Amino acid sequence: MKRIAILMTLTIMVLGAAFLFWQKPTSFVLSESAPKNNPPETSIPSATPEQGRENDAIQA
Repeated sequence: MKRIAILMTLTIMVLGAAFLFWQKPTSFVLSESAPKNNPPETSIPSATPEQGRENDAIQA
């Protein structure tokens, strides 16, 4: 029974990471190499306020 719980947890984590990467792949790929002087108009609109706060923290 414990093995099933571990497998389900790992599956949910992998699916969550894939979903986030599918939603906004550029924030993972380009967050380090993006120029810091981008105007806000060119930033990717966030799907949720939480992701928006993460974007603001990254861009700051």
